[in-house]
Amino acid sequence: MKLHNKVCLITGSSKGIGRSIAKAFAAEGAKVIITYNTNKKEGIKLSKELGTGTAYKLNVIKKKNIQSVFKDVFKKFGKIDVLVNNAGTNKTNDFDKLSEKDWDIVVDVNLKGVFLCSQEVLKYMPNGGRIINIGSLSGEYGGPRTPSYAAAKAGVMSLTHCLARF
Repeated sequence: MKLHNKVCLITGSSKGIGRSIAKAFAAEGAKVIITYNTNKKEGIKLSKELGTGTAYKLNVIKKKNIQSVFKDVFKKFGKIDVLVNNAGTNKTNDFDKLSEKDWDIVVDVNLKGVFLCSQEVLKYMPNGGRIINIGSLSGEYGGPRTPSYAAAKAGVMSLTHCLARF
């Protein structure tokens, strides 16, 4: 069990890729902290299934919410060994039709959320802790209808390089 007694917080883990990561980490012995933004029922169900019974509502673009959740996890578990920045969203549209509002939502969730969560977790992460950021090939190659998503994921890749040198 590679992650025995490791506390792993995964953003956006009530469904999709995050859910799969949570299950894989739990299979390796991790204490997995499930977070959700809108899918409370599935978040709670998965946390019970994985044995922690701990699921938090987490909006990754709300700093106070992030601070509250991370602090509470620390109080309950004494550390956060691994943060997986997985939460994401996309609003597809042609570049010339993409609204500023949709641009902001996608960039905020996919890039600002990674920044805010990574910065906050450092307060609770022991030496040897890990931050894992979920990127996308869109960040390298773009896409015809995903300019905000591609730009945000390119930013995540760059931010990851910066964190690796921190």
